[in-house]
Order: sequence, then structure tokens, then C-alpha cells
Amino acid sequence: MPLCNHLILDGHAEAFTRRRGQASLVHQILTRLVKVVGMRELDNPYVATFQPPAYPREHWGTTGIVSIVPLAESHISLHTWWGTGAFWFDLCSCKPFDAELAEAFLAREYKMAVVRRWRLKREIRG
Repeated sequence: MPLCNHLILDGHAEAFTRRRGQASLVHQILTRLVKVVGMRELDNPYVATFQPPAYPREHWGTTGIVSIVPLAESHISLHTWWGTGAFWFDLCSCKPFDAELAEAFLAREYKMAVVRRWRLKREIRG
């Protein structure tokens, strides 16, 4: 049975509290990470600004970014909130990858502090 590896990270990064240039920063993170984990982009990262509904604003702030890069192996997504610097990150792949390397890259290069992490192996059954 094929396995899908899934890394999920929740945390904060000071860079995400600054509005200016955040979309280009998120694009850069996704593009560089694809190379770090040795995968192939099917298309450029999709990066869009959003405004959360009223309820989450008290927790996350008024504006953020939702982004995804489709991979031949699956996808990487990153959601950020400008008000608090919070982020949610997912790397899902049917190709094995080094989760510790990916997390270390994000921490070192972008000062992303991880609060919670999950490393899952998902089976695909027919």
C-alpha cells in the first residue's frame, strides 16, 4: 500500500506580522522549500491575501495570506496571519522526505517558531 507522508506545523514568525512584502515572502518560502525537500512544482505557488470572517479576527488579526504550491508528489500549503504572525503549514507527499530538514530550514531561514507539529503516514487503500 502506498504511503503518504504529511508534516503539519503550527507556529509564529515575526516576519508574518509585517504587511509589506508578505506575499512575496510567502512565495519565496514555498519556492525554496520545494527545492530543499527535492520535489517538483507543477505550477508556481498560488498566493492570495484574505480577510477572515469576524470571529477569527480577534485571534488572528484582520488580514492574512493563503498559499499553496501543487507538486508532482502532492502539495505544500502555508496560511499566515498579519495581526499575530501565526501560521499553519502543511507538506503532504507520496514521496518520502526529510521532515526534520524541512522544519529546520523554515526555522533557520525564516525564523518560524513551531508551537505544534504532527508527522503522519497516511495509507491509501483501494
